Amino acid sequence: MADYTSGGMAGLVQTNKDYDFKSMIAQLRKIEEMPARKLIKWKKDWETRVAGFKDLKDSLTTLKDSLAKLSTIDKFMVKSAAVSSTSVAGVTVGAQAQVGDYNLEVFQLAKNAISAYSSPQLTSKTTIINDSGSNQIFEYTYNGTTRTINIPSGSTLNDLTNLINNDALNPNVRAMIIQNGSQVSFQIRGMDLGAGKTLDITPSTNISNAAGVNFTNAAEWTHQAPQDAKYRINDWPAHPNWLLSSSNTIESVVEGVTFSLRSAGSTTVTVQADTAKIKENIVSFMDMYNTFKLTYQALTAVDSTKQTKDPSLTDSLFDMQQGGVLTGNYVVQLLGSQISQALVGAAKGFVNGGNTPPPPGLETSPYWDPYSSLASIGIITDPDKDSTTFGQLIFDPDLSKYGGVNPLDEALRTNPMAIAELFAAKDTGKTDTNNFSFVNTLPGLTLAGEYSVEYDIDGAGRVINAKIDGKPAIVDGDGKTIVAGDRSSGAYGLTLEVNNLTPGAGYTGKVFVKQGKAAELYEVVARNDTVPNPSDPDHPYTFKGAIARMDDLIAQYVGKDSSDVSQQGIIMNIEKKILKEEERLAKWERTTTAKFARLESTLSYYNSIQKQLESQIKTLGSSSSK
Repeated sequence: MADYTSGGMAGLVQTNKDYDFKSMIAQLRKIEEMPARKLIKWKKDWETRVAGFKDLKDSLTTLKDSLAKLSTIDKFMVKSAAVSSTSVAGVTVGAQAQVGDYNLEVFQLAKNAISAYSSPQLTSKTTIINDSGSNQIFEYTYNGTTRTINIPSGSTLNDLTNLINNDALNPNVRAMIIQNGSQVSFQIRGMDLGAGKTLDITPSTNISNAAGVNFTNAAEWTHQAPQDAKYRINDWPAHPNWLLSSSNTIESVVEGVTFSLRSAGSTTVTVQADTAKIKENIVSFMDMYNTFKLTYQALTAVDSTKQTKDPSLTDSLFDMQQGGVLTGNYVVQLLGSQISQALVGAAKGFVNGGNTPPPPGLETSPYWDPYSSLASIGIITDPDKDSTTFGQLIFDPDLSKYGGVNPLDEALRTNPMAIAELFAAKDTGKTDTNNFSFVNTLPGLTLAGEYSVEYDIDGAGRVINAKIDGKPAIVDGDGKTIVAGDRSSGAYGLTLEVNNLTPGAGYTGKVFVKQGKAAELYEVVARNDTVPNPSDPDHPYTFKGAIARMDDLIAQYVGKDSSDVSQQGIIMNIEKKILKEEERLAKWERTTTAKFARLESTLSYYNSIQKQLESQIKTLGSSSSK
């Protein structure tokens, strides 16, 4: 009896050399495997899409995190300061510091109050200061607060120090022990600088011991009175007056400049724009975008020269098409369009078409921007499709259109702040008239751009009939502050102050809310990295960002290990179908092998009969010849 298992086929091949049943089964299996191969290919295609979405998502997140470092003036505009005498003062500068020289004269530093007790009997921190057999008192008043410290008999100088420092109601004083050769001193100091922060040891203090320690002996105390710093900036105020400060850190006198006073004397501080650092920031901005663009192009570009494969010969759907992994995806296309649009044209709220001169009468107007686009400083998107940098930001190689000079270097030399604003202005504003001034915006709600302003002034000098962006505006209680209150307007939250309150009708003007290119690109990317709350009426966006949508798509493709079919995802469902196909193939192989094994048995039976007949015929033939 033949063996009907797959192992039984070995004899079949040997017995029936004209019939390679193993090869037949293998060929038949290839046909049977076609549905499974299609499913495996399909699964790979979806996994490739998921990998593409993850790569794009990671690239977008990296771009956002990088842009965050350059998206404000303070981060983008780098200024440096040189100090002629660092022993007098140190200086730090911010973006708003005015370029120029500042003469700083320091008459005295701000000091804190210090009282120190020194006695020959104080030889170490373990010196007993109270051997009276009962409690004694150390009492002081600091900045209007009096504290009484009970000193038990047998207490050491170190105990006194700890009792003061660990007092739960300590008003910000610090006690310490100072080694002075073979002796020690006790010191208590106020931790606040300034003339008003006085420290007094009160007459109630009675610490003493038999060896001669006596805290009531005024001759053994030394005192430093607290005082304010006295200084002048650029010879102001005039002698004999001084500017006063309770701190040696001066922040509010010169905008954007912080002086750290160190000693009496004079020094010159020179503030200048660090154009090399600013240019580094610009190059860094370009690199950030270009890195993202390379990833985006690789995933979405269409290559018309690509040789596609026949569906029957390919391992992937993407070998059959000239587009990238994410070509044609709506979410990805929308994202790419938004990011590209953030870089082209004039920056929002900027008034200038490029390097064109201002109209007559506006040559010195503060609202005219010398640079308003990346192209105006020689940064363009490479249009050459054959270039390795196609679609990326590059410095324009054609300097003839800029008069033969490098426009960025020239701009950094003449107006570095205008360059910083072009990239990083955010929630700043200006007007085209002196009749009213920009005050502020609501960050995240007021959109950058140009808005018209209309109002009248009544006989009492109050603003009436105010409009911003053509919509009724709120006039604040002071009668001169206008706030855009219509949520349907991009100006929502914009606040203006009217300077000219002369009664009259028909006052008009424009306000420009500025947003630099790096700030705009950061906002686009950040907006695509969030899932807004539709129930929040103050949220300016009502759609999911691209990253949130990509997360949704990835979840839809990958799915979850859940009994809920709707949660299982495309790839998981394909995997289930592949598993079923594998089970079907295993069953098919067992059944087919058994069929061929039975065929082998039948053929073997007829082979045996054939041999018997052949033997008999041969025998008959032999007998007949005889």
